[in-house]
Amino acid sequence: MCYRSGRTVRAPGCTGARVADRGGGYLQDMTLSAPHDTARDEQVRTAWAAYRDGLAGLVGSDYDTAEAKSWEQLQTTLREIGAQRAHA
Repeated sequence: MCYRSGRTVRAPGCTGARVADRGGGYLQDMTLSAPHDTARDEQVRTAWAAYRDGLAGLVGSDYDTAEAKSWEQLQTTLREIGAQRAHA
């Protein structure tokens, strides 16, 4: 993993990351990770927990029936979370 100079100590051999312009020069340092959206992350965790908890203890055909419904609900919820972020 590389670190931006001036913020943290670099690992040996790390050269950092820069955005190159078309002329071969460098424009700026580049962020190596996406911004963290903790509210969205919590919504996603909650959706997955609901999916998992809805299937706990089920076996056989009961599991199969519940899993199909739970999976569709999970996908709907995840799409809604994604749409909320797109409109924010």
